[in-house]
Amino acid sequence: MGSIDGFALDSFLRYFGILFLTSLSGGAIGVFVGRAQNLGPGINKLQTIGTFGLVAVAAASFAFVGIAAGSSQSQVISGVATGVGFISGAVIFKTGAEVHGLTTAALLWTCTSVGLAFGYGQYELAIAAMLYTMMFIWAHEHRYPDLRLLDYLFRSKADKDL
Repeated sequence: MGSIDGFALDSFLRYFGILFLTSLSGGAIGVFVGRAQNLGPGINKLQTIGTFGLVAVAAASFAFVGIAAGSSQSQVISGVATGVGFISGAVIFKTGAEVHGLTTAALLWTCTSVGLAFGYGQYELAIAAMLYTMMFIWAHEHRYPDLRLLDYLFRSKADKDL
């Protein structure tokens, strides 16, 4: 297409398209998270969709910047993973003996990997990870027997006695 005063329109459109797919993928994971958490209608569900979509877009954007700057890809991935780890810590809450938000924190990291995969041009991996994550959330929500077995195997002894 060309450029207008240093602005490469074809690059812009390519980035925009990739970021659009990335936000759709992250947002789709957010929809399933909202459904699995049985959030009522309103702001909470929209926040879940927005959070996951924006985390994926941010990860892809960091990957693009890392490529453009010629940075080591492992440094970019490490920095993004550390930053999302910090944000993920904010969604984990402990109430008495119960801990809430661990799955959401893990899903934010998963969403970050989807965004990084899009950012580094690994589109098949990004879409496969998104679909697998959505299937996992759906299966967990519906308590498929395979997941019940996994839940039983990985629960603490105290939980198994219930």
